[in-house]
Amino acid sequence: MEPIPILAAQRDLLACAPTGSGKTLAFLVPILHALKAPSLAAGPRCLIVSPTRELASHIERHVRELAAGKAFRIALPNKPTATQQQQQQQQQQQHYHDIFIVTSMLLMKAIEQEALSLSTVQAVNAIPSNITQELLFAGSEPGKLIARRQRIAVGIDFPVPIYVLNVHRANDLYKELVYDGFRVDVFSRDRSNAQHEQIVENPWTGVLRCLICPDLMARSVDFKGIRLVINYDFSTSVATNIHRIGRTGRGGGPGKALTLFTRDDGDRLRPIVQVMLQSGTELPEWLHKPPKLTR
Repeated sequence: MEPIPILAAQRDLLACAPTGSGKTLAFLVPILHALKAPSLAAGPRCLIVSPTRELASHIERHVRELAAGKAFRIALPNKPTATQQQQQQQQQQQHYHDIFIVTSMLLMKAIEQEALSLSTVQAVNAIPSNITQELLFAGSEPGKLIARRQRIAVGIDFPVPIYVLNVHRANDLYKELVYDGFRVDVFSRDRSNAQHEQIVENPWTGVLRCLICPDLMARSVDFKGIRLVINYDFSTSVATNIHRIGRTGRGGGPGKALTLFTRDDGDRLRPIVQVMLQSGTELPEWLHKPPKLTR
């Protein structure tokens, strides 16, 4: 049951195992643990998508066994061939369930017909609405330095994590910031545990203003009260970008994420823009379907 603590910690997991090895149990236990107790609020709170009706029924049976005595509301919609009255009943009921189990085909149909809203499903890996996001076109690499200086001149709340792709980029940026007279450090694996702990404490003692973080170390940075994060380099994936931004706005407080991009970031810009739009960020019309950026 190695997957259970991984999923309970809300980490992504891709698993493959033979029939009868306990795969269903491995993901149902963390789900019930996360839901904690039934809720009277509109649902569904959890969505389980199955490739086949038979597997969906299998999952439903196990959910009911594991949740016995806890009054969780569990739904498994009928086939599309159900009568109109049955379909209407399902549409009314599926908005008031904790766990909604459905095949991929039925899910697509329900969404297309606007018969199911997923707004109540908890997004574990998503950007909270209390975080304001901003995209800033810097043109080129030197333009990033200019943009950073201009933003600081306007006034920002320190300390600020600055995210870059790798350690080499971090060291290069460190030299530029030190030259500008900033109290800055690099959070990297080259440091000892004691040095890491000191770096984490320094922002709150006024020793540091900026902390440069390579992507590999991004998940190790967990400060409270961060008001702004700067994505100096584009992340390699949407998930990494979400995690970077999640360092601000902790505990429901206000936060802001500034992402710099250049002409070389055209291919990586589109998926980031889609995530920003889905989270409610207002962007210029030309960014809704960004063209390829050329020199």
